[in-house]
Amino acid sequence: MLLFITPNPCVERTYLLDDFDCGNVHRVPSAKVLLNAGGKGINAARVASQFSAKVLSLCWIGETQYDWFDRQLDKEKVPHELIRVSPETRTCINILRRGNPKTEIVEAGLPLPQSAGTQLLERLKVLLPQASLLAVCGSYPPACLDNHLQEIALLAQKYQVPFLVDGKGKSFKQLLESKLPLWAIKPNIDEAEELIGKSIQTIEEEHNAIKVLLRYNVQHVLLSCGKRGAYLGNADGITFFDSPKVPEISAVGSGDSFVGAFCAQWALTGDLQNAMRYGVAAGAVNASQAKSAFCTKAEINEQLTISNCL
Repeated sequence: MLLFITPNPCVERTYLLDDFDCGNVHRVPSAKVLLNAGGKGINAARVASQFSAKVLSLCWIGETQYDWFDRQLDKEKVPHELIRVSPETRTCINILRRGNPKTEIVEAGLPLPQSAGTQLLERLKVLLPQASLLAVCGSYPPACLDNHLQEIALLAQKYQVPFLVDGKGKSFKQLLESKLPLWAIKPNIDEAEELIGKSIQTIEEEHNAIKVLLRYNVQHVLLSCGKRGAYLGNADGITFFDSPKVPEISAVGSGDSFVGAFCAQWALTGDLQNAMRYGVAAGAVNASQAKSAFCTKAEINEQLTISNCL
């Protein structure tokens, strides 16, 4: 089972607009409003569930939104287990305008009580013996659950489950500095710059950043470079995987699609190079669509065939 944790899920709304001016009223027909359950781990699980691997998405959901998320994730065919909490789950908004850069409005999310962190850890003790891989995707809400990510890493170590983290912020940096063993991390360039404290502008600097990150007891570094592609760095060396070129509509969720396809393909084949090709292709397919992380395995395979990567 592939187990995906989303520390900070969201209700995701996408508005497809012909124009957008601050200070004006914009009436949006229902056909141009896309609504889905969001958050990095949920997105990754949605893509992974397109493959034949068994998947489970685990996350905290506010009591007010609990029933909606349960129904929506059923509708989106994302196997899930929700932990009910009192703080409301955030809403994030994407505004897409034809021929213009996207606009994102991302709520930070409300702090979670310590009891919520304990509940999730207790569920992990039950679920991890059944898991082939654990992925925590996204950052924690502000000002809550210090060291929780490290506690998850300790459980993954105890049950000998490969642990991938696609995160940022204080919790992620503390985890790296703890030197607890991590199977993989997936920063993008901005996140890598924050982690190493240096600007990354050249290919040489990208390679150096990967080498620095590997010193944090990380087995594999998956460094995402946006529309260019991604690196796989480990003890065997550093390899770059070019991204297919697609007409971009919205790259929101492309990193999550990468993680979902990568994890699923690795779980099915055990081949990291093959998993990277699927991950990069999934990110490209997602960028060519308006809705976040709804790409299918058939679409990913088609893109790999076009790119002569299968």
